[in-house]
Order: sequence, then C-alpha cells, then structure tokens
Amino acid sequence: MLLNNKKFFDLTHIIFTLSLFLVSRNLSDLNIFFWIILYVFAFTLYVKNLKINFIILFLLLCASLYIQLFFFEFVLAKEFFVKIIGILLVFRFLNIKTKNHLFSFNIICLFISVLNLTESQDLINSLLSTVLLILTISNFYLSNQTTLIEMDLKNMIKYLGFGLGLIPVIAIFYLIIPRTDITLNLFNASKNNLGIPDSINLGSFEQISESDEKLFVLINDNFKKNELYFRVKVFDQIDDKKSWRPSSGYYLIRKFPNSIQTVNFTPQNKMYNLIIENYKNSWLPILKNTTIVSDPQDYSFSIFNQTYRSKKEIESKKLIQLRKYTISMGLNDELRQYYLDLPNSISSELRKWADTNKKGRTDTEYLRNILNTFNKDDFYYSLKPPISENINDYSDFFFKIKEGYCEHYAGTFVILARLAGIPARIVTGYLGGELNSVGDFYEFKQQDAHAWVEVWDRGKWIEYDPTLAIPPNKVKTTLNQILKENSNDNIRLGTSLFKDFSNYISYLDFVWTKSLISYDKNKQKQFIQDLKSLKISKNIILIFIPISVFLIIFFISKLTPKNIYKIRFYFVLLLSKKKDKILNSDTLDEVFKKLEPQSQFKYLEFFKKYEKVLYS
Repeated sequence: MLLNNKKFFDLTHIIFTLSLFLVSRNLSDLNIFFWIILYVFAFTLYVKNLKINFIILFLLLCASLYIQLFFFEFVLAKEFFVKIIGILLVFRFLNIKTKNHLFSFNIICLFISVLNLTESQDLINSLLSTVLLILTISNFYLSNQTTLIEMDLKNMIKYLGFGLGLIPVIAIFYLIIPRTDITLNLFNASKNNLGIPDSINLGSFEQISESDEKLFVLINDNFKKNELYFRVKVFDQIDDKKSWRPSSGYYLIRKFPNSIQTVNFTPQNKMYNLIIENYKNSWLPILKNTTIVSDPQDYSFSIFNQTYRSKKEIESKKLIQLRKYTISMGLNDELRQYYLDLPNSISSELRKWADTNKKGRTDTEYLRNILNTFNKDDFYYSLKPPISENINDYSDFFFKIKEGYCEHYAGTFVILARLAGIPARIVTGYLGGELNSVGDFYEFKQQDAHAWVEVWDRGKWIEYDPTLAIPPNKVKTTLNQILKENSNDNIRLGTSLFKDFSNYISYLDFVWTKSLISYDKNKQKQFIQDLKSLKISKNIILIFIPISVFLIIFFISKLTPKNIYKIRFYFVLLLSKKKDKILNSDTLDEVFKKLEPQSQFKYLEFFKKYEKVLYS
C-alpha cells in the first residue's frame, strides 16, 4: 500500500516538522521545551513503528491540552486555539493508517500554513508558510496516486514548476482580494508582558527588560540615538505605598477641563515613519511633540500626556507616519498642584534634603544639583540592585543602597523635584534602540524599556534623564560585557560576522515588511485599474515572471520523444489535405489512409517513425 512506503511517508514527516515549528514560534522557553518533547515523542514512535492503545493516546491528548492551557494561564485566547490545532496534528500524525487519515492530516497542515500567512507578516514566517503550503498540496496529490512516484530529476522539476505556479496565485490573492480589517473575536487575546506596566514600583523595569522581542522599527532620517525617547505612558500620581500610577487622558479632561492653554502650535516639516509590530496591545510609541498623519481617526491622543493609544488592539503590523511640531502651553494652578502632589509616607530624610539643597538655588540649579549628586556621590546603575527591606523605599535607595535601575533614579528625581515645589512626572517608553547600518533603521525591543523625567518650566515640559548622570565606570558589569571584554580576536571576529549576517537578515525582513504593509487599499485600487487598462506595472511583472517560469519548466518536463512526435503529428494533420474527416477514434493507420495521396507520399517516413515511437 502507498501509505506504508517510507519514501512517501518522509514528505509527510517533513510537513509535520515544519507545521510544528510554525505553531511553536514566539513562545516562552518552557513552552517551547514542551513542544520539543511532544515532537520527540511523536518522532520516536514513528521511527520505531510503535503502536499505542487508543485510550492511552486519548489521555495523553487531554494532558497535552491541559498543559498548554496552563501555559496560557487558563485564558481561552486565539493563540491557545492555534496550539490546540498543533496538538491535534501531533496525534493525527501518530495514527495515519488510511487515505482518509492522511487527508485530515493534510487539511490541518493546510490550515496552519494559511493561518500563519495571514497572521504574521515577517519574511521568515512568510517563506516557511509558503513552503508548507506547497508541500501540503503536493502531499494531497501524492496521496491520491495508486503507485509511488519516484523523486527523480524529471519529477523534481515538475514539482518545482508546480510550486512556482502557486506563488503568483498567492500574490494575486493578496493584490486583488478586497482588503478589510477582520478580527476574530471569539477568544480574547492572551496577555503578554510587552510594553510598560500599569504601575511602577522599584524593580518593575527589571522584570520587563529581559525580553528581546522586537516592538517597532524607526525608519531613520538623520536621527541621533540619544534623542530617540519614545514615550508610551506618563506616571504622574504616587500613592501611600509609593507606587506610581498613570492618569488617563479621559480622566484628566474630566477632572481639569480648560486647564491647558495652547499658546503656540507650529507643525514642522520633520516627518518620520514607524513600523509597529503586532504586539497585541493598544499603546503606541511616539517621540515628544508628535502628531499622527496616517489614519489619525484610528487613534486617541492625550494633550495632557502627549501620548497616543490605538482604539483597537494592534494585531497586525502597521506603518504609521508622524509629524513633529513645536508647542507652548500654559497650566493653571489646579493642574500645577496635581503635578506636585505627594503622599505623607514620603520620608522626613528626603524632605529635609530637599529643603536644605533648595535654599539659595533656582529651580534649574536645584535640579542640576540632584544630577550632580547622582554623578559625584557613590551611586551605581545596576540591572540587579540589592533589595530594600521596605517596599518602594526611595529614602533607603537615595541615602544607603545607592544602586538601582532607571525607575529608581527617575522616581527619586520626581519626588525631590516635587518636594521643592517643581511640577514633575515620570515618562516611560523606549530609548535608543539599535541601528541597523545595512538598512539605516532603528530596531526597538522590549529590553530598550526606559524611564526618564519631565519637569514643567516656562510653558513646556523639559526632559531630564537622571540615569545618564551615572558615570560609565559606575555601571555594574553585565555578563555580556564580561564576555566581550575577555574574548579573543577570533571570538570577536566571529561575533562581528554574526552581527553583520544578522543585520542583513533584519534588513531583508524590514524591506519585506515595509513593502507588504505599505500596500494599502489605494494601491490595490491602482493595481486593479492597471490590469483593466493593460498598463504594465512592477507588480504585474512580478506576478507573471513566476507564471512564465512555471510554463517554461512545465513545457521542458513534457519534452519527451513521444510528446515531440505528438506535437509534430498535430501540425501534420493541420497542414495536410484530407479525403475524409478524421475521427478521434481513428488509429494511426486509419488517419494515414484518410490523407490525400500527395500528403501520404510526403509524410510516409514520419508516420513510420511516429508509429515506432508510439508503440515502443
């Protein structure tokens, strides 16, 4: 039986491996380990040709579903639904006995490939999903053959042409089918730790800055890295437990109507573009004094915090165009006081320090003195600072521990500023990013999360970054720095080459993503109009090149002696004069007898050779 042939089953195994790889991407390390165990278990049973009782398989299936539900914190999210499909695929793979079983296996793999093509927009995922789609359709074809098709050069060329033939079909589907934003809301999106938390305690950023997941890309336009402060949330209220919390724009509008007066608003010619990843949240990173130009109706803006939020969770990559502006504002006394509020739980030591150091100094001089204290005294920047005995003990940090992360310095700075009667707040977001020199763009990851300070001064919020006051020699060394400093030249060369290779891969993904998401409804309408008017465009050329290659490969695969003679035979019939009508049921000898004598004499040798080739 065809299903029992190992050569045939190897293709099914390749499809199974690729499907599980796509299903298990972008998960936690522990969850990926679970999928590796599941794969090894299935692969071992396949290689050893072991059979398991149906009841045991059913219990293992239930256990796997429960474990996956545990990883998703018992939230029925869309991602969990996809993982269920992956688990069902594993147990279908373990029990392929008939063509119907193989058919259902292929259906699941087809679903996974299409889902990944529509859900994710990065280059690697798109390529792998396309390969899976081609292999699965090929498996559909092979499973319906009565005999095994050998993978010789001829058949490999045939399937290569078949695969290339699918590419323009996928491209046409993408370019022509109407574009609508469809969101599956049967399940809630799973929670993630990407972004900035809703409250800041000492140690909060230590927990969120360990992820290297990419969040957004800035298309560079002569930006300097030290000016890239992308704001996400503003924390302006501190409670009795000294936890910082943000005030939403809606709350501030209701509480302080007409509290902000815009004195001067001037748009600039400075534009920039962001590619936002599908991080399944509604926050948006923007530079200070920025307005969104592309589809502004999809976002809400807070004039108080100068932040944006998407009205819907971002579930697919977006290209957003923004414009810089300059602005001068005025705050009334009630709103100024709001940015001065402090709980009674602030220590007397901090209050005394502020009173002592503010005397005889202007506001600017006092704030510089705080920065000088961080710079001159024995303060250190550390990713793993010592833990204080009391929660959120800013006094203990400032006077004793003197070692902390960005939220330690930003929070202490704002408290000391407010104690001196200077309106201040914490701003959080992402700083710096990493420049890709190949494509000239900045990549921002979760580990770039940062907290800094804004102080109200003469009609504008002025940025201060207390963390930058720490001298480089007082930054606690990380393991990566130790490895870098002690590595030999060969290791450094290898690291440099790997970095260059990584930059090229990121650049290819950047070009792919930018082209993909910039193809909006207007460009689609233009493409359809070009088709109607027979106007040749780049997209049309890119579609018909694979079609042409497919036809050429298909034609070459058919160039057997028998087919060549068959083509010549049809030309002979077309050009020859006939005595009687030639029927489809006629044999070669009967066809020859129906030709005029002149044509019989002319093509006699051809008919002899064709008969020999045809029946050889």
